[in-house]
Amino acid sequence: MEPNYLADIVKIGLSTLIIVLGAYYIIRKYFDTQYAVEALKLQNKFSNQSLPLKLQAYERLVLFLDRIDVSNMMNRLTTKNMSSQEVINTLLIAVHQEYDFNISQQLYVSENLWKILSLTKDQIQAKIIADSNTYADLSASELKAKLRKSYLEWAENPIPKAKLALKEESSLVIPK
Repeated sequence: MEPNYLADIVKIGLSTLIIVLGAYYIIRKYFDTQYAVEALKLQNKFSNQSLPLKLQAYERLVLFLDRIDVSNMMNRLTTKNMSSQEVINTLLIAVHQEYDFNISQQLYVSENLWKILSLTKDQIQAKIIADSNTYADLSASELKAKLRKSYLEWAENPIPKAKLALKEESSLVIPK
């Protein structure tokens, strides 16, 4: 009987291939696991560094909502010698400026929360414009009184809802 060298070479080759593939799989799994561990460490590091920034953003946005509250703006920004149109313009400009001042905070909050805050700003401005059209004939002091009353009676006031959304999202971020 003649030795079958070709069959022996195929057997050895297949055995070697199986061993190499098995070793490759094990090594690959090891490096994938190491990569995942390092990625988690890096994510944790950035998470710990970004937490104070996120908390500051939530604080800043609560302040933003408080500052665009119509009653608060009238107390803070209007004077006795302003005309009705100046009162309206002052309120609209203040809302816009507060929003612009806080626009960078969107980096630290969810997209949905930022949409809620943007809609809140838009609704406040729309309410001021609607009320100014309704009370266009009034003096500045009468206008301010009507705006305060209208704002207090506003059932769809978006500010409490936006504050609630802020609190809910921040509670997800704050470690317990």
